[in-house]
Amino acid sequence: MKLISWLCVGLLILPLRFSYRLPLKNGFFGTIGPNLKTANIRNLVELFTGNGVIQGVFIHNGKPRFARHVINTRKLQNEPFEGEPLFLTGLKYLLYKMGMFPYNNLGVANTALYPLSDHVDENTTALYAMYERDLPYLVHLYHNTSSIATIRQMDGLYPEIQEVSGHSKSIPGNRMETLDYHILSKQVDYYQIYDNMKSVVLKKTIQMQYIPIMHDFISTEKSIIIMDSPLGFDFSNIFRGKLPICFGKNHSTYVHVLDKITGMVQQYEITSGHYVFHYSDCKETNEKIEIYAPLYDDLDFSSINIQGKYRKIVIDRHTKHVTIEYNPYLETMNLDFPIKGPNGTVVLRNIENRRMNGFVMVDGLEIVKTWLYDDLFFCGEHVVLDNSIMAFCLKGDSNYLAIIDVATDSLELIECSYDLTIGFHSAFIFR
Repeated sequence: MKLISWLCVGLLILPLRFSYRLPLKNGFFGTIGPNLKTANIRNLVELFTGNGVIQGVFIHNGKPRFARHVINTRKLQNEPFEGEPLFLTGLKYLLYKMGMFPYNNLGVANTALYPLSDHVDENTTALYAMYERDLPYLVHLYHNTSSIATIRQMDGLYPEIQEVSGHSKSIPGNRMETLDYHILSKQVDYYQIYDNMKSVVLKKTIQMQYIPIMHDFISTEKSIIIMDSPLGFDFSNIFRGKLPICFGKNHSTYVHVLDKITGMVQQYEITSGHYVFHYSDCKETNEKIEIYAPLYDDLDFSSINIQGKYRKIVIDRHTKHVTIEYNPYLETMNLDFPIKGPNGTVVLRNIENRRMNGFVMVDGLEIVKTWLYDDLFFCGEHVVLDNSIMAFCLKGDSNYLAIIDVATDSLELIECSYDLTIGFHSAFIFR
């Protein structure tokens, strides 16, 4: 691996200030995740299969109104209680895929928020609650009453499309780019569909080397880029109450680059095992592809102790040689949830001792700033808005909306009116 030059920046342990100055923009900040208490989560399977809940705050003229809404999924309607044996869950899902079970028992709508560009009316905005093994649920945000409601599941393309990516991308023309992956055939379908989920614009298929379980993908002007990580079956895990998937960290990883126009696929090999949950940035030319992302060198679905290392993948398109560049100081951190910040920077969350304790701003692989706290536990992804970082957090038994000024490093805490649970992805929806 290539070692780049780096600048060591000291950690900031910052004081708390219990006052607030919210952004002047009117809208809704929300985080979606599993409706589970953090202390009760033992592994990634439990984390990924808890029914979705939106935790958020409506902002009107600088005043906050908090709201919380559990997504009314078909799974929740039919299975109101958690704790079903993993074997039974898998059997139900297999029967559903065969058309022999009435609903998707994995459809928990807990992964991401997909804002829709068209407002319902002057007081109502809309979004999709996404989950990568199901079709999305339409959710309305009522800004005049500061309330949230599940409207329906968007199943107009079923059974042609049964599942979409939790990280579907919005593109011009009220269209969505998304993926559906097929574990048995080891194929990934790339789709362009209209936001109303009623018709398909484009479909291309990519053949994979391994079991295709991908949480995110890259979309550039010309290409779709996905990582083919060394995942395989280990059915003996079922008898241990674990997911029957294993990660081959000593096997190669492949990067597939799909040309959106021609459908041609180029494959590049990384001679070590890696997994990516979220991509940060990508620069593509005719000569090379540069990808920034937190890489996981090992992955155990029976544990939540995983380590994301923020690195740069460089692909030479002529020689097909792939290198991975890194900053040794960043290697000491557990980073993910990359969000674009001001002036081309990226802001990532850090985990230390199983606690999201703050954020790290980088420019490329150089550290710009850190905001790390001894007594805060951040609950999910952040957004960067008006040069401020916004996220939910816990301090002891109290719940807060946190706002960090990236210029002055000041932290403002606004007490939340409900108890927070762990979150995944966040969004700010403008009114």
